[in-house]
Amino acid sequence: MDRLNHFIDHYGKKDFTVGTLGPSGSSSEAATQFLLGSFFEQYEANVTLYDSFEMCLDTLGTGDIDAAVVPHAYPKINLFYMNPNLELTYMFRMDTPMYGLAARHDYVFHEEALTNEIVLSHPAPVSLMDFYCAPKIKEKPIQYKLISSTSKAAQLVAEGHYNLALTNWNAIQTYNLTFVMTFEPIRMSWSMFTKRRLV
Repeated sequence: MDRLNHFIDHYGKKDFTVGTLGPSGSSSEAATQFLLGSFFEQYEANVTLYDSFEMCLDTLGTGDIDAAVVPHAYPKINLFYMNPNLELTYMFRMDTPMYGLAARHDYVFHEEALTNEIVLSHPAPVSLMDFYCAPKIKEKPIQYKLISSTSKAAQLVAEGHYNLALTNWNAIQTYNLTFVMTFEPIRMSWSMFTKRRLV
């Protein structure tokens, strides 16, 4: 908490920018907004969304953003923790929005689609879908196309490139999709990183 207070003292009286994974509708965006609403409500704080956490890391390193919010489910989070130019400023828990399998409103979903269609997803929540769908599928496995975020998956389905996405409630609202199956929110913890010069 001391480091977060130091960050607030340093940046709270002027505009600052926090980066995380996009596009709009991502759980990372929701977590960042939760953090800003909890500690920075009275300040001018902006959120910048990136196509990958690697891009977020690079931009934090160059100083073009002032902080980054990263979920502990991100498999390369060590890139942030082990970077000598960065420091862990704050850790917090925020459950994600509801996760589920989403489609466009005009798509007629049948359980056979679980193995006949490609499902777009970020790698992290795939095991959640496998757990809930295992009783519904026989020998043929679900086919996934793994991409940078579940909100990007929702966007691509909305644009008609694919029919099904494993995504969250915020993303289906953003891209006007509908849940054809619901699973659960993901109980998640997050890290906020800043430049080490603030120590």
